[in-house]
Amino acid sequence: MKDINREDVIFIILIGAIVINMVGNSYQKKNRSDIANKYYISALIITIIIYFYFLHINYNTYINALNKYLFRVKLLGTCFLIAGALCLLYFQINDPNSKIAPVI
Repeated sequence: MKDINREDVIFIILIGAIVINMVGNSYQKKNRSDIANKYYISALIITIIIYFYFLHINYNTYINALNKYLFRVKLLGTCFLIAGALCLLYFQINDPNSKIAPVI
C-alpha cells in the first residue's frame, strides 16, 4: 500500500469517473435522460479536475525542462483536453435531454 503514489490515485479516480459514466449510460438506455445527465455532468467535472491537475504537473515540468519545445507541445495538448472537456460540460448542461453520452 505504501507504493501507491499520487498518479495511481488519480487513475483510480479516473476509473471512478468511467464507472459513473457507465451508470449514466445505463439510465440513458432506460430513457431516463434526466438522471443520466446528472451522472454525465458528475463524470465530466471529475475529469476536468483531473485534467487541471495534469496541466499543473505539465506546466511545472515545462518550466524546468531543457527541451522546452517538446514540453510546450505536451502543455498545449493538455490545454486542448481541458478546452474539449469544458465544451462537453457546457453542451451537457445546456442540452440535458441529449440522447448522446459525452465522450472524452
